Amino acid sequence: MCGIFGIIDKEGEEISIESMEKMHKAQLHRGPDHFGYLLDGNVFLGNNRLSIIDINNGNQPFYSDDRNIAVLQNGEIYNYKELQDQLIKEGVKFNTNSDTEVILRCYELYGISMLEKLNGMFAITIYDKSKSELYLVRDRFGQKPIFYCIDGNSIYFSSEIKSILETGFSTSVNLDAVVSFLRYNFVATKETIFKGIFNVEPGCYLKIDLKKNHSKEFKWWDLYDEISKRSSNIDEENVIEQVRDTVFDAIRIRMRSDVEYSAFLSGGIDSSIIVSQMNKVTNEKFNTFTVGFKNSKFDESEFANEIAKTLNVNHRCEFIENNVLDYWERVIYYAEQPHGDVSFIPMFLLSKFASEKDKVVLTGDGADEIFGGYDKYLSYQESTKSKIIEDSILFQEKEIASLIDNYKSRRDSISNIMESKSNKDYFEKYGVANTSMLIDTVFLLPFNNLIKPDRMGMAHSVELRSPFMDYRVVSLALAVRSDVKLKNQISKNLLREAFKSDIPELVYKRDKQKFIVPLNEHKDSVDFFYEKILTSNIGFFGKNAEIFAKSLYIEHLSGSGNNYRKLRALAALSIWSNTFGKYIS
Repeated sequence: MCGIFGIIDKEGEEISIESMEKMHKAQLHRGPDHFGYLLDGNVFLGNNRLSIIDINNGNQPFYSDDRNIAVLQNGEIYNYKELQDQLIKEGVKFNTNSDTEVILRCYELYGISMLEKLNGMFAITIYDKSKSELYLVRDRFGQKPIFYCIDGNSIYFSSEIKSILETGFSTSVNLDAVVSFLRYNFVATKETIFKGIFNVEPGCYLKIDLKKNHSKEFKWWDLYDEISKRSSNIDEENVIEQVRDTVFDAIRIRMRSDVEYSAFLSGGIDSSIIVSQMNKVTNEKFNTFTVGFKNSKFDESEFANEIAKTLNVNHRCEFIENNVLDYWERVIYYAEQPHGDVSFIPMFLLSKFASEKDKVVLTGDGADEIFGGYDKYLSYQESTKSKIIEDSILFQEKEIASLIDNYKSRRDSISNIMESKSNKDYFEKYGVANTSMLIDTVFLLPFNNLIKPDRMGMAHSVELRSPFMDYRVVSLALAVRSDVKLKNQISKNLLREAFKSDIPELVYKRDKQKFIVPLNEHKDSVDFFYEKILTSNIGFFGKNAEIFAKSLYIEHLSGSGNNYRKLRALAALSIWSNTFGKYIS
């Protein structure tokens, strides 16, 4: 786990040492253990390393023997040992046991097509000097971030946006991204809220031709194709065993580490499965972590304590004493774009708590979206496709027009996904509930739910690993019909049955409790939200925005409408604007 960054000057000009240092320092939290870099004329590549695999020999960049190829990565290749063994049989020699060297040797042998062999979460930079090419690669589901911008004759890229902003890149607010945020509660576009700064999309790579000063993005992996391959191999009579075996192996390879590992343990089924299977891989006791709240409506610590006793782990619980909203500004600073999802806050605090003991933590992220953990999936079994879009929208078009002057409606992102041929084919075969799970996998996860463990973990130099996001698990789960996953109208029934013998009965029978924070929806927190809206320096809202926000507030307090999520989203946008306004021209 690390941070990567770089500068390419297309005109061959000397790269500013000051810019290099600023990019490095801005994301030092992602990798405080070592700073490595390459400076080759008009190409600068940097790495902030968090040492986890081959601690003594894993510093980056990694070079080919003739030094014509350099590789840096942020993330982990979980199947690196299997790949290393395969390459050794083919005569390849290794100098280290680092997974980054495995990437290098795979590229030497197979070229960029080697990406399909990697099982992991990663953002990778490959500099091929002999071909005058540079690749920026992102993993299948976008677990690891990589951003880039083109500024005149220079290309900047980094694991974090603030690393680019610190170079002095001139940017303004991207109103299309603001609209996306208002619609969905998060920015769900390739573009970021900072105009001119873009994501490399999940399962894609950006290829930069250094001779022609040209760049183009290519898709190297497709979820629909993977599901199609999986569906032909599913044995419905043995699907429980298939799920069990695949999830177990995903957990097993994510326990590979040269430092201590641990797990987050709530009172729910996902984390309980992970901890129970970790116990099968190792005989050594490991740590588990949870956070507790004094409000019993939101607190799961009692369940987590009981599960920890049953599973015989070193369990640690930290009760949050302060108002969780006290941490919101800091959380948005690390998230970098506005997110109305305040569950980022307990994840931030949980990661801080875990960082006191361990560098690697396994989490249950992704299980709800692929196995059917949300109540909406149960209702979708007898619903229409349009309900997916309806349930995803926060602010309606008329409301957005009240906030932004001269607003012109554009087709929303979910509609674009749903109208693709691949998704139409999937819908015809699997129906509304499964299609909703698929949409959440390609939309909600990369733009919101997976940003949470990456940014909040990295804020404290902790690597959070998500076994349920193994592409083998995801493609298997999405290739199973919803009536199997949700049998007897029970959420995640297939997953429950697969691990019924390993988890405590109280977990197996317990309904899902969302990972939410103890906020009063009726008064205290709503007042806080409104105060943040009134004291923001949002310069891109229209003349009627304050009037509209006040009407939401009054309506909510009167009880005539529930505007809690909308006020919360506007507060998040206000905090973002106050935090990052200094970078906006």
